[in-house]
Amino acid sequence: MKKILLATALLSVSIASQAQLNDIINSLSGKIDGLKAAIAQSLVSVDTIAVDTVSVDTVATDTVVVVLPYLRKVYDNAVYAKNVNSKISLGIKGVGKDLTLDGKLQMRKGQVIRITIVPFGLMEVARLEFTPTYVLLIDRMHKEYVKASYDDVAFLRTEGLTFYTLQSLFWNELFQPGKAKLSDSDLRRYSLQGGTVSFKQDKMLFTWQTNQNALITSTNISYGAGTKDASSVSVSYGDFTPMGVKQFPKSEHITFNTKAFSSGSMSLNIDMRSISTDADWEPTTNVSGSYKQVTAEEFFSRLGKL
Repeated sequence: MKKILLATALLSVSIASQAQLNDIINSLSGKIDGLKAAIAQSLVSVDTIAVDTVSVDTVATDTVVVVLPYLRKVYDNAVYAKNVNSKISLGIKGVGKDLTLDGKLQMRKGQVIRITIVPFGLMEVARLEFTPTYVLLIDRMHKEYVKASYDDVAFLRTEGLTFYTLQSLFWNELFQPGKAKLSDSDLRRYSLQGGTVSFKQDKMLFTWQTNQNALITSTNISYGAGTKDASSVSVSYGDFTPMGVKQFPKSEHITFNTKAFSSGSMSLNIDMRSISTDADWEPTTNVSGSYKQVTAEEFFSRLGKL
């Protein structure tokens, strides 16, 4: 009888222990499921990602960390307009003396960037024009002009600047040399730290500072940093204004730091007064046969004496 009672007692303890074990297992299972759900939720891709937030699209390759959604946003902030025109106040430094002149900016995507100098809004005295194949500078006062390739203009050659690079600088865009458009695979080659986007190619380093809205507030291109041939071009942007559903800067300050200028640098300060996207203008300038062709150095020497 004692043996039967003992066996019954042991069986009861075993059943109780099994029930407790099941309770523990069920509790752990619930916690694991909750942890899985939390992890899954944290990995949901977000398009409104903050600059310092790592998402599922983050790609790490050695020392390069790219946050793809944010770079897409920076790239997609480019305006849709194909034409930008505005009366401007143009400040020029580094050509012999400081100048502040009235003028006009006309840009047509893929075709031309044109700056004309029109003192007091009365008469055009000079014109600077960038096209995909050549640079044109016209001095109407002395009836002289320069028409040259990008390699023939020293301050452009030292920076390796092409029309499409200049276009991206003037249009406030993220770009990559030799690329007309950027795909996700192109964007993965950029790095992001805080609000600074950067890209390195050979001896050139490209950096873009962005704000909380992923708008580019400044761009810098440096060549051969730390060497005797070091040079750079930087652009700062301000006073953003609506252009369609996008934003475009009404203020652009461009500085070239290069030995190509006797002063070591030249800067253009462009303040736009009234921006339009009008397309009713001719993108090509024909030079009169009565004008004399000169070198770029001679042209800038003349410009400093205006």
